Amino acid sequence: MSNNRRDFLKKAALAGAGAALYHTAGKGRAWAFAQSPTRIRKFVTSLPGLGPSAQNEIGQYLPLATKHTINFAGRPTDLYNVAVTQFSEWMHPDLPGKTNFFGYTDVSTFDQKYLAGAIVAKRGTPVLLAVTNQLPERHILPVDPTMMAGENGLTVGDFPTNRIATHLHGGATPWFSDGTPFQWFTPSGRHGASFMNVPGFPALPGTGTYYYPNDQSARLAWYHDHAIGITRLNAYAGIASAYIITDDFEGALVNAGLLPDLIGIPLIIQDKGFVPKHIFELDPSWRWGDPGDLWYPHKYEVTTFRDGAENPRGRWDWGPTVDPPSSGTMPLPRTSVIPEAFFDTIVINGGLYPKVSVAPKRVRFRLLNGSQARFYHLNLYPEAVANPGEARVGTPGPVMYQVGSEGGFLPVVAIHDNATPIPLDPSDPSDNTAVADGPFNLLLAPAERADVVIDFNGVPAGSSFILYNDAPAPFPGGEAVNEYFTGDPDQQQSGGAPTTAFGHGPNTRTLLKIVVGAGNGDSVPTHTWLAHLNTQLRTGFLNGSQPGLLFHDGDPSSPAFPFL
Repeated sequence: MSNNRRDFLKKAALAGAGAALYHTAGKGRAWAFAQSPTRIRKFVTSLPGLGPSAQNEIGQYLPLATKHTINFAGRPTDLYNVAVTQFSEWMHPDLPGKTNFFGYTDVSTFDQKYLAGAIVAKRGTPVLLAVTNQLPERHILPVDPTMMAGENGLTVGDFPTNRIATHLHGGATPWFSDGTPFQWFTPSGRHGASFMNVPGFPALPGTGTYYYPNDQSARLAWYHDHAIGITRLNAYAGIASAYIITDDFEGALVNAGLLPDLIGIPLIIQDKGFVPKHIFELDPSWRWGDPGDLWYPHKYEVTTFRDGAENPRGRWDWGPTVDPPSSGTMPLPRTSVIPEAFFDTIVINGGLYPKVSVAPKRVRFRLLNGSQARFYHLNLYPEAVANPGEARVGTPGPVMYQVGSEGGFLPVVAIHDNATPIPLDPSDPSDNTAVADGPFNLLLAPAERADVVIDFNGVPAGSSFILYNDAPAPFPGGEAVNEYFTGDPDQQQSGGAPTTAFGHGPNTRTLLKIVVGAGNGDSVPTHTWLAHLNTQLRTGFLNGSQPGLLFHDGDPSSPAFPFL
């Protein structure tokens, strides 16, 4: 993105000006980014947890896939059977209707819920995953059929829309189970050129099978769709779930009291858009879901029209109007792919702006950035007593101790003291650009994970905290139109949202409310716990329990080791 374009958009947003509107034949105005309903209350429903016992007030939870133990290739193997289906679910009491999703569903229970099919695997015990495609022919989101999708001019429109390919993100898998884009298959059994089921394990047409050896240390992975041309749509539509690998080293940490528990509280953080009741005022050409359904951009909003006029509501450069102009650019399709999308509503485990109660002790959280493009820079701040639902920004809350990432356990705990707001580039007067090199508190790019322990010891019962995000979008050079927070400027004239009302969305800063309950704290003081945990983490790298480091001969005790 050019500096001129970014400067123009920021000035247009700040001025609230705009004359050149995007027109569609017979439709009038049609902004690329419609806005979710503006009266969604924050922190009125609880965080959906793992299993039915952890359901919230409106019945949301993350169903686990059902494990069957078999013998395959001479080894005990865990078998899971899931289907990919379409279903609907209430996501929040204030949404105007249920939300339609695509997603994994356990075949044994057929418990259709958002992010269903979570798997807890054990290192050294292979998993066989059978995925049956039961999707309808029509997608629930806008599909651009003109995208390139293969040799000899193949486009997305040449393939069935209901194709899927399952990819274990972070898994070390054999090639035939990697779920690459051309390993797609459909309910009828049609498939891509690279599709191959697990040898020696029979499957009917319309089912894909995957073999995961799990020869990896403990970590949070996740599995999601990866089909050519529609990965972003299928994952956004809900075809994704958690895949947790445990091992003996992790179990020993739990048994020694160095980790609070084996699984922890998952926090799958995403940004979404939802169709409002007045969708046709905001997006006249919308023809997919109903109010309450997922919304997705489908118009390529050019920054400069072909006649050279600037578009204050534009978001992306366009070949014919860049300098120098590109040649051979085709007309923009009616339904167009867009470079990236930043949505206005935060969803964690499927809950919109949820709350969670914890004991006054150390609590383990497993975080995953499941957004398409949005970064999250996270600090934990006390909730403002005078302004419920808002954070006392700049006042550090309980320390976050990061023990692991997508690569497994760290060699030593990384301490995030919640005293580091996003560092802003002083050369940008709009304060929308971060210093790319930090320093940061806890920064998560899309698909990154963090395994953290938050220390609530000594916190009085009834205290509450806000998990707060201040990363610009896109990162690091953001644009104000992608930021949503209480009292933000009205940016409707530049294609953005109206001012966010107190206690409501849209909001991309106040993500989660944590309330501390009554009870006993940990018997081991934090400094002692931390010293013992660091000793064990270092030992795990030296004895081979964890992947070796790529420097200092794998010895994390080296003085030059960056975490020390």
